[in-house]
Amino acid sequence: MEAQRERLQAVANTAEAQLQMARAAQEGLAQQLKAAEGEVAQVKEDLAFFESLLPASGNTSGIHVRSFRVSLDEADTRKVHYRLLIMQGGSKAFSSLPEFRGELQLVVSLVRDGKPVTMSLPEAGTSALPGLRLTHYQRIEGAFALPAGAVARAVTVRILQNGQLRATQTAMP
Repeated sequence: MEAQRERLQAVANTAEAQLQMARAAQEGLAQQLKAAEGEVAQVKEDLAFFESLLPASGNTSGIHVRSFRVSLDEADTRKVHYRLLIMQGGSKAFSSLPEFRGELQLVVSLVRDGKPVTMSLPEAGTSALPGLRLTHYQRIEGAFALPAGAVARAVTVRILQNGQLRATQTAMP
């Protein structure tokens, strides 16, 4: 009986070890799947970007905002994330272009205490938004905080060069 119990205990220990290895392998595969899904999302975004480089009809020279997205932070609803893609040249995107230098400005339309309010970023005394230096394209991501009690309705990105408006686009969270 003692020998049979030891043999069965060894079989049970082996089965438990195999089960633990299978669980570890499953967790590893789940992490790999999550990473692969993130990569697929990035590749889809890159594909959309490269499709935007295809020649378009009409005048496509100059600076363009090809993609502008804003979203509220799930953890902190006062925080707004933005992401944009700025492109120079349109259908001439692969030719030699001079470097574009400019400034980024955000204009936020919001409602605070039931009244419409407009907020411009960067505000006086706050840190500046990222500067623009691009030959073909530049991606910019960032976030800003809304005033207490405010709800964002729309965000407009403005691309300025020497104080002159070169491109604009509006997105809603």
